[in-house]
Amino acid sequence: MKFLNIDSPLMRFLSRMGDLMLLNLLTAVLCIPIITAGAAITALHYVSLKMVRGEEGYIFKDYMKSFKQNFKQATIIWAIGLVIILIFVGDYFILLNAQNVPQGLGTIILAVSIIVFVVTRYVFPVLSHFENTVPKTIKNGVFMSMLAAPKALCMAVLEIAPIVVLYFSVRVVPVVLLFGIALPAYLDAMLYNTTFKKFEPADKEEPVSDMDFHVVVDDEGTDGEVPSEDR
Repeated sequence: MKFLNIDSPLMRFLSRMGDLMLLNLLTAVLCIPIITAGAAITALHYVSLKMVRGEEGYIFKDYMKSFKQNFKQATIIWAIGLVIILIFVGDYFILLNAQNVPQGLGTIILAVSIIVFVVTRYVFPVLSHFENTVPKTIKNGVFMSMLAAPKALCMAVLEIAPIVVLYFSVRVVPVVLLFGIALPAYLDAMLYNTTFKKFEPADKEEPVSDMDFHVVVDDEGTDGEVPSEDR
């Protein structure tokens, strides 16, 4: 029964689904405290890209490694993101209760919030893969999102899709609980993988031009990427 062979397409598919379920569980649990959500999302993208490139080892080990290494920067970026979210939510509730609101103001705020959401899709993936300061990580993430705008838009749609699907049908709750976080991130990684390769130094010694991209690698140096200073 060749389809039960460990290298068969079926077994590889089932193994990948198992990895995604574990990745989904880890991210969901570590997002619960809220303050750790930034590091959890960063680790999610770190492992997702390794899976797409066929470089993953032990999912739990890789995930926790990135979670610990990027915790400080990810938390700072996440805090900034939360402030921005609160501003938009606050504006929304103010508009709901305000009188004599200028026509079209609500549409403008909605459009701006969507644009901000789309142009920040690369920030956490960039943090997970490249070593840099917080300001430069945000700048480079926005730069990549604008450079690959169609991909960033697709990433935004993929990340919102589980919520939209849940809104229209509660029957998919089990599927969303098992794959609703990790599967979109895995599909995201398929999209930004080619973009990242454009910024991975070909000489494997220097960062790319003035954008200061330093690729993060494992301590063992088995990823075939650019060595960088320990975080």
